[in-house]
Amino acid sequence: MYSLGTGFIVGPRRQLKYMTSPTRWGAALVFVLAMAATLVSALVVKEAILVLACIVVQFLAMFWYALSYIPYGRRMFKACCASAMSDG
Repeated sequence: MYSLGTGFIVGPRRQLKYMTSPTRWGAALVFVLAMAATLVSALVVKEAILVLACIVVQFLAMFWYALSYIPYGRRMFKACCASAMSDG
């Protein structure tokens, strides 16, 4: 898990501060909720497709979170996606 790895490097207090910053809190919240949903769906519901969907959500949330550390990372990713989706 990316959050725990960086938390080990920078310390839990600083990592929590980073995760709750205005640009990152949404992605961090989605990631933590997706982790909890993955555990519940795997251990309680035992539905494989639901587990897979939660894992995909985790990956996307962590990807978006990681882009916030790259200067203009989210903006560049949005521009690349818009360019790929455009007709021209």
